[in-house]
Amino acid sequence: MARPLPGRGMRFALVLILTLLAAPALAADESCETLAARAGAEAGIPEGLMEAIARVESGRGGRAWPWTLNQGGRGMFFETRAEAVRMLQATVASGVSNIDVGCMQLNWRWHAPAFASADEMIDPVRNTRHAARFLHELRARLGSWEAATAAYHSADRGRGAAYLAKVEAERGGSRLAEAATDLPDEATLAAARVQGLLVLAPQPMVSLGETQGGLPRAASDIPSQGPLELRAAAPDLLAEADLPQRLRARFHAVQSFRDLLAMQP
Repeated sequence: MARPLPGRGMRFALVLILTLLAAPALAADESCETLAARAGAEAGIPEGLMEAIARVESGRGGRAWPWTLNQGGRGMFFETRAEAVRMLQATVASGVSNIDVGCMQLNWRWHAPAFASADEMIDPVRNTRHAARFLHELRARLGSWEAATAAYHSADRGRGAAYLAKVEAERGGSRLAEAATDLPDEATLAAARVQGLLVLAPQPMVSLGETQGGLPRAASDIPSQGPLELRAAAPDLLAEADLPQRLRARFHAVQSFRDLLAMQP
């Protein structure tokens, strides 16, 4: 005897069950580590490095977790993106800017200007891509992946070295260089971090003023006779009211950039 076809309610329930069963597999395909590996490959970063950094930064039960925040050394793991975004928004609204966000634990104070919102910053795809670009910029300025990895975490030489050891251990014990190399001094590490952040900022934070003909002069236009007197000149900083709306909304981050730049030799 033929069985009657299931009703609409039963069919909906079956579809819902199948969707829920498929969800973990879909999530696994787009895990922090998968996205970090993809972003690393796009940026030319050594295989396994971005994934190792992700696990060190936001590791939870042996894997990186996208809905992670860290404020003052206290890690917070959320089950959903919405919960993490609400906590991030509330924390920033309370005046706290030193909070790390997402798969790669990007610091809000320094990296927020590169994102349109808290939700965009915690987005795993954008978070990992930005981190890969930042790491690549550090490598370009410091000359080695070891130094870049240390500087990704801190400009403090001791803390950077300890962090590098953790990442290399997470990467399976494989070193990033064939021979041991000394990390640069702290001033060099700090300068590289600032330069990398400024390169990734979406809009300029200073006004460079007028230049001849609207463009800087080429090197070949500089007279070759006689000694040249070189003078350091600082650009005029825009007031908060003169910044674009996107930067006015994150003026605390802009000011933090300026404070850090002022400390550089």
